[in-house]
Amino acid sequence: MIFPTPAKPAEPAALWRGLYGVMTLLAAEVFLAVPLHKLFVSFDCWQNWGAAICGPLFASKVSIYTLVPCFVLLAMLLSPERKALTQDAALRPLPLGLNLAGLVVFLLPVLWLEDGTGTRFLWPSLIAWGAGMALAGLGACLMLAPSARWHVLLRQRGGVLALCLAAGLAAPFIAQNAQGLWRIQVLSDATFHCVVWLMQALGYEVTVNFPERSIGTEAFRAIIAPLCSGIEGIGLITFFVTLYLVLFRRELRFPAALWLYPLGIAASWLLNVVRIAVLIAIGLGGNPELAVNGFHSHAGWLMFTLLALAIVLLARSTGFFLAAPAQQRRPALPFLADPMVAQILPFALFMASALLASTFATMPALVYPLRALVMAGGLALFLPYLRQITWRLDPLALSLGLAVGLVWTVTAPQAAGGDLVLAQALAELSMPLLAVWIAARMLGTVVLVPVIEELFFRNYLLQRLAGKETWRIALALLVTSGLFAALHDRWALAFVAGLVYGGLRLRSGRIGDAILAHMASNAWIAAAAILANDWSLI
Repeated sequence: MIFPTPAKPAEPAALWRGLYGVMTLLAAEVFLAVPLHKLFVSFDCWQNWGAAICGPLFASKVSIYTLVPCFVLLAMLLSPERKALTQDAALRPLPLGLNLAGLVVFLLPVLWLEDGTGTRFLWPSLIAWGAGMALAGLGACLMLAPSARWHVLLRQRGGVLALCLAAGLAAPFIAQNAQGLWRIQVLSDATFHCVVWLMQALGYEVTVNFPERSIGTEAFRAIIAPLCSGIEGIGLITFFVTLYLVLFRRELRFPAALWLYPLGIAASWLLNVVRIAVLIAIGLGGNPELAVNGFHSHAGWLMFTLLALAIVLLARSTGFFLAAPAQQRRPALPFLADPMVAQILPFALFMASALLASTFATMPALVYPLRALVMAGGLALFLPYLRQITWRLDPLALSLGLAVGLVWTVTAPQAAGGDLVLAQALAELSMPLLAVWIAARMLGTVVLVPVIEELFFRNYLLQRLAGKETWRIALALLVTSGLFAALHDRWALAFVAGLVYGGLRLRSGRIGDAILAHMASNAWIAAAAILANDWSLI
């Protein structure tokens, strides 16, 4: 597949001076400012300044978190206005100076904030944060567009921008008052009664305490708290359906596609009932630790993943939801010959294997050979597609991949308790079983995982999110790198690695370069893990 490129390619230097450079700078500032406050400031706001100050500060953070996606979505929807606004975006000296000065001022409290100082630095900190955000924001706006263009946008779309701003300001109030949704009595009661009915229908002899919402026996008893009502899963599936409708809006028929909302919500709630019933059954079966620490922690995500895949499959295979009538659509490719399926299904199997291992195994890492078997089987289904990929030994991709692996191993933290338990469990295996485990771990880490992750993140997602405009390519790179980082414990370094792999994909248009770099990174890390006998590196 060929990655879409702009109709009139710009010179690399021009891209970095333009919108691409501005957005990259702003993203870098965000990823710098947040970790600096987290890592270098030991300061409990609530204990030192009290609720009267920290409450509004927290509310302002919620507002910012709401405004950013609102304005990003608005920029995508108002494409003509956005293009007119940012056509001359550049890292101009004066706005850039204002922006960087604002960042420095915003970071000043890092120098003096620490626990035990009370309110001594309250006003200097508030002034620094307020002035810093104002200066940085003003500089960012002027880098994106001159003031005259902002005036034009405000005249044309001021009402819509005001609604976004109002949504951001109202978000903390809505979030605070929406906490009651976690205790929707009707939903909570319905969940509990359905769980009781299901357990009794399955033949379990359980005692039920309706006032405290508990069910079980003397050996194992589960309390179904209001948080277990299913509202969290309903919220997640609602967000997923919304994202799917936005990304695939051209392929879907509206308003028919809106039926995915009630279908997804109903299925999510029913699966939550099943999840709780299975958890209780596992506990009653003599495995309370697996029920509480394994199944309870991961079954929700497993069922959400399965439901999300089912919704996509339903929407793509049912003419009721598709934009064109069945007779007008092009003949569908065979399932295993569809490039989109080749990019998504192996990743879905990869994630499902991780969730199943975490849900049903007391030590998930020990069953990695089974996961490797699932991943290899998933890729084997698409060997014709994999043969079409251009494979070549690109020196830059190889060098950058090894550099990522080197940084990953050099900055690795010491092994935690869970890693020591794994090391002990591996030491107790027989030599043949240990050899099988190590071989499967190496195959999965060095070969299978890089292919699966790159096909999904840098081939499918990056291609789906990016367009011809430079800003969309930059945004797609940031989003896919962020999602890639979310799969890793060391998310900051994983985000940088995602940028490297994505940059290689954009540079050449070949997914093979990104896969090669990822393989090189993981090969270096795997070699270090073997030499140090430290599997926590992987």
